[in-house]
Amino acid sequence: MAAPPSEAAEAAPDVIAEAELRQLFDYWQARRVGDRLPRRAAIDPIEMGGRLLPYVMLVELLESGTRFFYRLVGTDVAFGVDPTGTVLNDAVPEGGYRKHIVELYCLGAASRNGLYARFGYGTRPLGPHTPTAVSRLFLPIEERDGQPAMMLVGQMWSGPSYRNASLWQVTPERITREALFRLTGAA
Repeated sequence: MAAPPSEAAEAAPDVIAEAELRQLFDYWQARRVGDRLPRRAAIDPIEMGGRLLPYVMLVELLESGTRFFYRLVGTDVAFGVDPTGTVLNDAVPEGGYRKHIVELYCLGAASRNGLYARFGYGTRPLGPHTPTAVSRLFLPIEERDGQPAMMLVGQMWSGPSYRNASLWQVTPERITREALFRLTGAA
């Protein structure tokens, strides 16, 4: 398994490698007012358009940001299994992968300027030595009182096609950290 997500370094948003995720960061950043997080009312998935929406999730933070409810899941993220309307623990099988994902989401919820993560996964559906990389961008949103109540999450994958197996149901034999950064202020 990879190093614990809590060991994230800090970096400017230029570390975001995927153009769509960088565009999502810019969308989120443009809706901030000073140092305040964007409010939920300022985030409009339809306004994001067809280029970003397939990679977007709106995730509600429950129990002080330790449980996560999927309000919206884009089509590219949802392939195979659409977790919209469920909590993360019901969407991802129990085990090391779920623990890894929960740790990432918790770190994302606590990262006021966002969190960028890219991990490689060696998975059974494609063979234990077939890595697929998944990049995620976690961007907190406030509902009221200045505290994060939701996250705008972008997720993209690269590598062999998963169209025969949903990422929500894989149990990777290997998880390799490629990038993990708490984002600092605007680039």
